[in-house]
Amino acid sequence: MDFRLLRLCRRNRLRAFAMSSTSYDKAYYLANKERIREYQREYRKKNAARIKENYQRHWDAHKEKILERSRVWRNENLERKKQSDREWYLKNTQLVVDRSWAFTLKKRYGITPEYYAELDVSQDGKCKVCGLVPNKKLSVDHCHTTNKVRGLLCQPCNMAIGLLKDDVQIIQSLLDYLSASKC
Repeated sequence: MDFRLLRLCRRNRLRAFAMSSTSYDKAYYLANKERIREYQREYRKKNAARIKENYQRHWDAHKEKILERSRVWRNENLERKKQSDREWYLKNTQLVVDRSWAFTLKKRYGITPEYYAELDVSQDGKCKVCGLVPNKKLSVDHCHTTNKVRGLLCQPCNMAIGLLKDDVQIIQSLLDYLSASKC
């Protein structure tokens, strides 16, 4: 008996079985797609902590391998990655802007967007110096020596204070000068 033929037949039987079972699974999935997805959603909700723990354990065990695989894929698919990033950015532009603004508030002034909103509400959306409502967001005015936030100002008022170097004497001299000229 030719054993090669027997092996080939066995392979074909296995391949035929695999194809039939996948077609069955695919048909079952298509017929019950919503029920399966609902079950998966419920499962993930009930077992969120366990799933997160498993992901973390897997990450800890295979971190280098995962990162290397990501680097290789990214290098092999640079154009695809760039296109994907562009598409994501176009869909989520406002999210990117909000996160960037929140990061800037925290890094420069040590405040959160929520605190900024509280200041804005307490000032009725008006500049603390001139009392006008600007077209853009109000600028955060802060002391450059202590980094303490003083309030929200419109951009011209904030720039004026900055150009006058936050110096009360210079500002007083300017007031005296303007009062004396009376044009």
